[in-house]
Amino acid sequence: MQKILLFCVLNVFLTELVSAGDPENCTLAERCPSEGCGKPDCHCSGKDTGLPDAEKVQVIYLTFDDAFTAIAEEQFYHGLFDGTYTNPNGCAIRATHFITQQYNDYSLVNEYWHKGHEMAAHSITHRNDINRWKKMDKQTWKDEMVGIRKMIAQFANIPPCEIIGNRAPYLQGGGDAMFEMLYENNFKYDCSWPTRQFGYTNAMNGMYPYTLDYKTTQDCPIEPCPQCSYPGVWNQPMIDLEDEWIGSNPNCPECGNVCSMLDGCVILEDFTREHVFHMLMKNFERVYHGQTDDLGNFIKGNKAPWGLYMHAAWFFGGEETIYKYQGYTDFIKEITNSTKYPDVYIVPIEAGIRYMEMQIPKTVIENMGKADSSPFGCDSIEQKSGKYDPTLNPCGNGVSCQFQIPPDTAPWNEDALQGERYMKMCPYITVNGQVTSQSCPEKGCYPWLGVESVCGNVCSGNEPCADCN
Repeated sequence: MQKILLFCVLNVFLTELVSAGDPENCTLAERCPSEGCGKPDCHCSGKDTGLPDAEKVQVIYLTFDDAFTAIAEEQFYHGLFDGTYTNPNGCAIRATHFITQQYNDYSLVNEYWHKGHEMAAHSITHRNDINRWKKMDKQTWKDEMVGIRKMIAQFANIPPCEIIGNRAPYLQGGGDAMFEMLYENNFKYDCSWPTRQFGYTNAMNGMYPYTLDYKTTQDCPIEPCPQCSYPGVWNQPMIDLEDEWIGSNPNCPECGNVCSMLDGCVILEDFTREHVFHMLMKNFERVYHGQTDDLGNFIKGNKAPWGLYMHAAWFFGGEETIYKYQGYTDFIKEITNSTKYPDVYIVPIEAGIRYMEMQIPKTVIENMGKADSSPFGCDSIEQKSGKYDPTLNPCGNGVSCQFQIPPDTAPWNEDALQGERYMKMCPYITVNGQVTSQSCPEKGCYPWLGVESVCGNVCSGNEPCADCN
């Protein structure tokens, strides 16, 4: 009996160790106190803002994954973010861009950061191997995510501490190995973790952002999920959407299927802008207003921060897919009508996190207007002052850099990149408050994972290749 008991104890211990990604100095997360955390940089899962319903605002996120390209900017981003669509305070809507290295235009990253958009980490390589991301150790997560942060800071001339968000490729989080890396390297939040239990057809009860000080109550549809405590590290849950593939879910024959990313949502027929618009409105309305359940009871929406998470590639594909962009912009036009929706704010994720920290009532936010003291303010953005002063972190005219990767495969090149590669970067870099020039890295030093072994640092030898320390 004692042997059986000892085996069970060891098995539980080993299970916890494996699920935690074998992190160093792991402290398993405990249940959150019933009274909550009691401090701004801590918020328990399963709890909303604590504000009365009438004083809540609806936070909306628009995010785009992978490289920031000129064609996406010209065809899509420009029309969305040129000031046509504004929040109730008059500020232009803004997005979060999760950046990868290949094909990225760093000069556009600089331009949009100066417009108030958020840039976040999405890895250097975005390697097409889900099992790799699932089992990756803490050091490799650091190499990928801190590495892309250094590249963004260097080649887009953005202060590295402005890059505080993380999204795992394919939404394949790495459990404790990934979250310990975030905790140790000055990342403020992750947005890789979908929730079906607090989303999909139950999005009326959407989950608010929370910190990992304490044990989470969120479901774990993509394992591994963290088991340890990471004080001050926020998780922005990805509230799952319902698509138009009616009958695909055997547990709910009258429902569509679940999709975490918008480009994973299926529309089988009636390919029109109106169909896309109505699909988006159906999901939005659940969170914002609510929905009647199967028993005829109306369940009020809790206005949890809700996002349309996607790749710009969803808009591409020729005339037969232009309806996606049209329906998407119709939706943005609708919810930015401040007469109909006076409390809907489309902001970057970091602004939504600040809203959670500040717990400001809607009436106070309305009185703040565009002031920078508001989590949704834009005074310094519009006035080009403070950190948005264009003389502090200028880009200049973007420079196109050409690289030639040798066919015999460089020793750092596990991805077998070959031939020519191009990268557009800023010719200026700010070091200790002083603006100086920088040139393209050497042709044989394409910025990539592991390039520091032969080219000096992950920025292919360009200095300072600084991180947020």
